[in-house]
Amino acid sequence: MTDLSSALASVTDLSAGSYVVSAKLWLSNSDEANAVGVACTLVSGEATLDESDVTVAASANATIPLSATTTFAEDGGAVSVSCSDGGAGTASAHHVKVTALRIGTLH
Repeated sequence: MTDLSSALASVTDLSAGSYVVSAKLWLSNSDEANAVGVACTLVSGEATLDESDVTVAASANATIPLSATTTFAEDGGAVSVSCSDGGAGTASAHHVKVTALRIGTLH
């Protein structure tokens, strides 16, 4: 179980080039009476690559998939996924995975 207060997972030290990046996680809501809204983002530096919002019902779970393509210059880069439940504090992330697959030129 992962608290939503910071980046949940990341892939760092990616070399220059183009990548297909993806993230997957599932969320749980510990509130037995109320649903909670959760927003998740896949980011590289200051750039949002993908985002998804979901409402997790009371005492329920939801899966979030995120994906995008990105290109890093000669300095390389990193990608990470983070989520927020707007301060409710009842959502938790589980089995967070981030993958970056280097590819040829993006078209």
